[in-house]
Amino acid sequence: MSSMNIVSKIEASNKQRVKVIAGVVLLVSALLVMCVIFLQLLLKNERLEIEGHITEVAKQSAIAANILINGDFQTLNLYAHILENEPKYLDKSYVRKGLTTAIKNTRFYSMGIVYPNGDAIIYDAKLGFAPAINVKGFKYFQEAMQGKKFVNFINCFYDNDRLIVLYAVPIVKNDKPIAVLTGAHGAYDYTNAIDITAFNDEAVVHILDETGHIILRDNNSRNLIKSTIFETTEASDEVRKKAIAAKDPFSYWFTDENGVRKVAAFVPIGYNNWKILAILPFSAISHNSNTVLKYAVMFFIVINLVVILGIRYNISVRQRSNNMIMDMALQDDVTKSLNKTSFYLESEKILLKKLAPDENLAVILMDIDGFKIINEVYNMKKGDKVLRDIAKIISKAVADNGIYARMNDDNFAIMLKYKQDEELINFVNDITHELEEYKLNVKLVPSFGIFKITDKSVAINTMCDRANIAKRTIKGMAGDKYAFFDESLSKALLADKEIEDEMKHALETHQFEMYLQPKISMDTMKPSGSEDLFEMKTMDFEE
Repeated sequence: MSSMNIVSKIEASNKQRVKVIAGVVLLVSALLVMCVIFLQLLLKNERLEIEGHITEVAKQSAIAANILINGDFQTLNLYAHILENEPKYLDKSYVRKGLTTAIKNTRFYSMGIVYPNGDAIIYDAKLGFAPAINVKGFKYFQEAMQGKKFVNFINCFYDNDRLIVLYAVPIVKNDKPIAVLTGAHGAYDYTNAIDITAFNDEAVVHILDETGHIILRDNNSRNLIKSTIFETTEASDEVRKKAIAAKDPFSYWFTDENGVRKVAAFVPIGYNNWKILAILPFSAISHNSNTVLKYAVMFFIVINLVVILGIRYNISVRQRSNNMIMDMALQDDVTKSLNKTSFYLESEKILLKKLAPDENLAVILMDIDGFKIINEVYNMKKGDKVLRDIAKIISKAVADNGIYARMNDDNFAIMLKYKQDEELINFVNDITHELEEYKLNVKLVPSFGIFKITDKSVAINTMCDRANIAKRTIKGMAGDKYAFFDESLSKALLADKEIEDEMKHALETHQFEMYLQPKISMDTMKPSGSEDLFEMKTMDFEE
């Protein structure tokens, strides 16, 4: 072979090598560019996914707040309706007894009646009757006297300016407001309702008014730093305006004063243009960007393998993320059953489903008489163990016929399908028997309240309230473990309380008189003893 041919082959080989190297460089460059694009798309998808998660949890908080507000208005409207039909109960001689009775049958810690001249009689479950006050200039009185319902967060004037949620509804006669009925909760009721027990407690939840100011702040001690874009310069005026004006859920990414990347979600509650503001650090949800980058490079080196791994990885990460978030947000921490929020949500879904012609639904509330003794005799750890075992017993009894949840403390709620009342009775008897057999030195004695659902439009929290009223009628009564709710129960409780109060007042004011009626012996026709009779003087309720 000539030197010319050798040189030609070497040059050809070098040219081929250069081409191969150039091709490899171009291929690697293309792969790197595709890697970057792929990663950017994946990170964008991850960002949208995180926004969706925090927005969904904020929606759940908004739903919980809305349910609580609706239920409280329904309770007030029920009592307002009673007062409208019985105007005598508005007489000042009856009002005080009526308020003390009503407080015990509702979740309000204070209730009041305001007369057209603005004079208010307010009863607090802990402090008793508040000092006399005229509220004619107050907004809630003015709106209620115009026939509107009112709710807002205000400071309680007679209780060290403690933040409360005040409700007011008109009492109407002949289409004209004749008085105002008020009820109040502590703000902590709403803090508990909207609390997000998820994301390792790194999420922050506030309630904002229509101007974007916080009216109820998250009380999580780990999140007391400035955390809302309305208290710092972390957001532009344009973003603030969009968040305040938004009628639908709105999310926004920002970096706080400490350089922490966060996402905020705004969700309307449905009252007074209030919004739930939920804030979550980007780091609170586990993501794997570095690992994804490695897999992306491998994808373009070993295409088929990484395609399969990428798809499986994306599906598994999404499933784990969804399962983790839903578990943390909707599970009870102790029993791992549904919590109150998820019970309300799942119950609403069941109520929307069509039942078989012979099927019915009922809400059952159950608690254990004197459960706190278990915590005192043993300890909290043992008490939690007992609660988990009770949840297992309920779960076994419910099976596929409904759902159950731990609402709080030792209180459990159940929504159950049934055909005949006998099935409900057998259900509570089965649970009672299981609890009687439970191995513990302290006897577990349950009480059940049963509300049979005939109107699916009634709010689920109102159904629970009615089941609770039924349950309270048999608390402490030997032998009675369950009671069914009917409309007469509420009226009967009010009537019994009025009689009890009248008897107590009569004893205190010496209105009972004793008479001795002689007994005559039929043999001797002479007195042989006497029978004591009591008569109560007529009571005058006029002032």
